Amino acid sequence: MLSKIKSEVICIIDGKEYQYKDGVIAYQQIKSKYSISSVYARNNSIVLELTIKQNSSNWEKEYKEQFGEELSYF
Repeated sequence: MLSKIKSEVICIIDGKEYQYKDGVIAYQQIKSKYSISSVYARNNSIVLELTIKQNSSNWEKEYKEQFGEELSYF
């Protein structure tokens, strides 16, 4: 879904901001490394607050059991 954003994207990771021209470029930089903890608009940009993905299969299993669907980070 992130790759469909045509406007500027700002990613916040550990309090640092990284600015990207659009969602395609942002997605290429963050895919499979981070999960989105928050999304909001600021001025003319989409802002994503990101956290490092947990590599725990137990966490993924618990999510699937709780919500009845596979994980989707975007």
